[in-house]
Amino acid sequence: MYKKSFYKYKYGYINIDQNNIYITSTGNWSETIQLTEKKFGKTKKRIGRVISIYFFFTIIILALLGSLILSYKNLLFKLLSLLTSVAGFLGIKRYFDTETGQRFFIPKTKIINIAINEDSIKLNFRTIDNKVEELKIHGFKGDTEAFKTEIETTT
Repeated sequence: MYKKSFYKYKYGYINIDQNNIYITSTGNWSETIQLTEKKFGKTKKRIGRVISIYFFFTIIILALLGSLILSYKNLLFKLLSLLTSVAGFLGIKRYFDTETGQRFFIPKTKIINIAINEDSIKLNFRTIDNKVEELKIHGFKGDTEAFKTEIETTT
């Protein structure tokens, strides 16, 4: 039986099994069943969902910030409110980064080249359209040599 594994990166997870590499948001293997093979060009992100989430939280933070700034006369408290609001927004953005990540799979047999840097990986591969494309994986967390070995290993 082949070992399945996963690695974390900035926008989600990379799942690897015997035949494919899956780019997912959760790392959950049940998510890989619904994925399609990578097509040439940009993969659509769930832009509508992302915009609505950021818009919603921006409105909430601005409303809270506005009410705090208008209700207090102390300059220090106003600055503290502003910094807290910015930190809150950045925290929310970080939390939702995985929602903006791409979702697809790449057959291992279509991988042409792997280049590994400190915390990023570049994969050159053939898409379902048989066109060469490059995938940059930023913020990789894990053993890069083990990752490379697993990708190079096929049945």
